[in-house]
Amino acid sequence: MMKRLLFVATWICLCMVPALCVSVAAHVGDRIIPIYEVPSSDVPQIDDFSLFEWENIVPEPSLESRDFSSLQIGSPGSDDLATRIYLAWNMATQRLYMGMQQTDDFYINEYAGGDPPNFFGADYVEFFVDGDHSGGQYACGPPDGTPEQVKLYVGAQAQRYAVIAEAPDAIVFGFEGYANGWASLPPWADVRIRQIGVEPTETQMELYTTPWDNLNWNGPDVSVRSVLQANNIIGLQIGIIDHDAPGSGGIRFSISSLLERPPLVCFAENFVDARLVPCERGDCTQARDSSVRADSWGRIKAGL
Repeated sequence: MMKRLLFVATWICLCMVPALCVSVAAHVGDRIIPIYEVPSSDVPQIDDFSLFEWENIVPEPSLESRDFSSLQIGSPGSDDLATRIYLAWNMATQRLYMGMQQTDDFYINEYAGGDPPNFFGADYVEFFVDGDHSGGQYACGPPDGTPEQVKLYVGAQAQRYAVIAEAPDAIVFGFEGYANGWASLPPWADVRIRQIGVEPTETQMELYTTPWDNLNWNGPDVSVRSVLQANNIIGLQIGIIDHDAPGSGGIRFSISSLLERPPLVCFAENFVDARLVPCERGDCTQARDSSVRADSWGRIKAGL
């Protein structure tokens, strides 16, 4: 018991410094999600509002409806979401890409605007990434920190993004943390989303994000990007928030419903493992040769 208490105390102390917050068993779940490498010639174009290309550039969807579940008591199954999610990465851009097609029987959006990425009252999608597979607490703290420490803490060593189909203020994409003013914008992240039909409503979305080992809200020049390489294991989580009636609290469906340290949105241990699958078609050599380790602002720009 004493050893266990010592371990917990040590973990808490280390987690007050994001760069030192490392967990031996970093993530949950019993499977590894594939993220397929694509050559630079096939990097998804997120400005064409089409998911047709995804069927040609990756072998298959990385996730489908049956991969999502919820721990909320009385929650329905995820089958009515009819979700397909495609995941890709590229060596040269050092970005992660996601395409999603989802059909929902009842689409609800009562979001009032003005608070991205907290799209309360609406159906929306969350994207979480832990680029160095370190686990640890990355939000909801530090509980006794100064305002400046909180700014440096939230989103530093793992990141959460959220997307909504439409908003009164037209801001449909956001990053959780004080870096939202730049980390959710090109060239670091971007999104396109559209909807078709009513009851059922089909949502089509494409986005890209940049993983960070140490994201500093003051800007990319003082932040450290994660290095994406073939066969690396990173942390990944996707949340689908679904309301079946106006005024309801909504249900969060996630890739794995197993939570080691609740709540989900505070600890990267609640992410699942995802493998950066090497490119198996086309010429990916050029993409690898053109990549750089982005450890300074000048080298970051050279990698884009």
